[in-house]
Amino acid sequence: HTYRSDQEMNIDYRRITQTENFHHDEMRWLIEQVNQTDRQKVIDFAYKHIDIPQVVNALAVARVSQHVELEHKNWMMFYDPRDEKWRFQPIDHDLNFGKKWTAGCKSRCDEVFANSYINYMEANRFARIFIRIPQFREMLDRRTRTLSDLYLREGVIEQKLAELHSMMEQDAVD
Repeated sequence: HTYRSDQEMNIDYRRITQTENFHHDEMRWLIEQVNQTDRQKVIDFAYKHIDIPQVVNALAVARVSQHVELEHKNWMMFYDPRDEKWRFQPIDHDLNFGKKWTAGCKSRCDEVFANSYINYMEANRFARIFIRIPQFREMLDRRTRTLSDLYLREGVIEQKLAELHSMMEQDAVD
């Protein structure tokens, strides 16, 4: 792999709004491990250095909510030196549940669509581990199914929207 300078790492991986320290060497290490061609080494790295339940849950939530921007952006990686584990957090949720950014109406368009939730995150090389490696894919698919059954069954979203509407109705009138 080509060595990236700290400046290049900041451009490619550090969020503009990120105020905490950005550890370039840790990120280089993650990139190197995730991009190995030896699948068993990637698996070994994942079991040792990725908080697998946390990442599986975060990715499953992203699938269920159709977090369409997760593939290329709108996520953060966290490394905790105390347990030497990486964690993954989707951020910026304005284009979920079929919303799509379109020139003119931006994220407020009425048009909705559905991605194939199965593989749409595959361009994110970290998420790809959990899509292409069967043992992690099984975990992700099971968690996705559990969350889908819980939150996408008929009436659940409508009921939640009605609850939120009733909480905000008086403020809207005032």
